[in-house]
Amino acid sequence: MKKNTSWNILLLVFLNAELPGDAGKDSLSDFDARYAASIVERIKLSVPEISGGLISINSIDFFTVEQPITVLDSGYNNTNLEAVGGILDEYLKKGDYDHLIMITPLRKVAQGWAGLGGMEYKGVGVTEVHYRSRAHIGIPALPHFPEAVFVHELLHYIERISQSINPATAGLHDNGLFGFNDGSEDEWRAWYVAYMRNMLPEGRGIDPRAYEAPRLARN
Repeated sequence: MKKNTSWNILLLVFLNAELPGDAGKDSLSDFDARYAASIVERIKLSVPEISGGLISINSIDFFTVEQPITVLDSGYNNTNLEAVGGILDEYLKKGDYDHLIMITPLRKVAQGWAGLGGMEYKGVGVTEVHYRSRAHIGIPALPHFPEAVFVHELLHYIERISQSINPATAGLHDNGLFGFNDGSEDEWRAWYVAYMRNMLPEGRGIDPRAYEAPRLARN
């Protein structure tokens, strides 16, 4: 039987953060949210292209959230998922989703990173990206690949699944070990192509079984 490798994505853009101290108070406009959503929408084309058709994005359902973020996890200063659990539950029940992408106005408190992946909430993988600016929501050095940060963080979750299937799967940040040193936009894409299509020596790329839609396993 053919595997279903077409994923459904839930995209939540949190418009407000109200954390202690001036640095913790920030917000996004509706325009910011729509612009960010337009960048995420690009993964519908880039993910299947980079993976060589091994995975596709079936749908991206986009909602904005007015309720502010008030609690962070320690370490990376990402949103505490349990603290916004009621909000996540409300939107997750609207569809059968394989992955949740959160965009949050936490750029003032981020510790030098743009995104965090590999997280999970009630069996759904979670990516969080800190909004930076309309021009640089992704990686500033990659103007023609602005969705790179979303591809990267989604890959962290797929990496996690692949390593549970094949512990020999290389880490997403092991690019330098295989001669991909992130020196250019083309090199970023080349690394993702080799990793997602399992073209690394000894089959250490993503195990193709990791692309099966997670909702199928839950159901």
